[in-house]
Amino acid sequence: MEKNKMHKLDLIFIVGIGIIAIISALIDCFYTKVFPVFSVGSVYCVSYPLLIVLLIYSALKYKEEQDKPVYVRWYMFLILPFLHIAFMIVGFIIGNLLNNLFNL
Repeated sequence: MEKNKMHKLDLIFIVGIGIIAIISALIDCFYTKVFPVFSVGSVYCVSYPLLIVLLIYSALKYKEEQDKPVYVRWYMFLILPFLHIAFMIVGFIIGNLLNNLFNL
C-alpha cells in the first residue's frame, strides 16, 4: 500500500464518526430544543460500538500484516469523544445555518 493512502478501516472509522455526529447534531437542531440528547447519546450508543467492531475486525484480519490501520487502535476510546465533539460542532453549524436559511 502506498504511504499517501489512508487505510480502508481508518477511512470507515473517520467518515462513520463524522456522519454519525453530523446527523445526530442535525436531529438535535431540528427536533430537540432543550438539550442535545441525540448528540450526546450517539457517542455511547453508536460511535463506541462502531469502534469496537472495527477493532475486532482489525485484530482478526490484520494480525500479522505490516500494513495495519493507524486510527483504529485501543487508545481511540479516550480520543473518540473529542473527535465526536469536533464533528458535532460542524453539524450544529450546518443545522443553525439551515434553520436561518429556511426560517424553521
